[in-house]
Amino acid sequence: MLSYSDFENMDARIDNIISQEVSVVVDKSEFPPTIEELEDNNKTYSLDAAVLFIDIRHSTKIMDDNKPETMVKIYRAFMRSMVECVRKNGGVTRQFLGDRIMGIFKALPDDELSASDKAINAAIDMQTAVDYILNKIFREKLDNQLPV
Repeated sequence: MLSYSDFENMDARIDNIISQEVSVVVDKSEFPPTIEELEDNNKTYSLDAAVLFIDIRHSTKIMDDNKPETMVKIYRAFMRSMVECVRKNGGVTRQFLGDRIMGIFKALPDDELSASDKAINAAIDMQTAVDYILNKIFREKLDNQLPV
């Protein structure tokens, strides 16, 4: 529970944000800033970025139909391969929640591809990995037919 001093600190921080001018910063770094890198100010970041959300289709049913040990293998294989697809296409993974991954793609000034093109290429690679690697291995090595 927040204490009285916590609310006073929050009040001061919010008052500081509201009283500052808004400025635009053109972000030229390779990756988008993390929440820890952002300051309490009114700087807005301008960047060419795309966000791709990835998850396992029918994951609740798959979880209900399989043992925990099998689910560990499924999740680890899925996460590892999807993160590789994001990275190989110039993206970073910023968030994992259950079977969901958030990949962020940013275009740099010298890039041949836009952020959205990078995300689309990653999605194509992901679908290929699911169709020709993950599903094949899951069907061969695990008991159930697993639709990812």
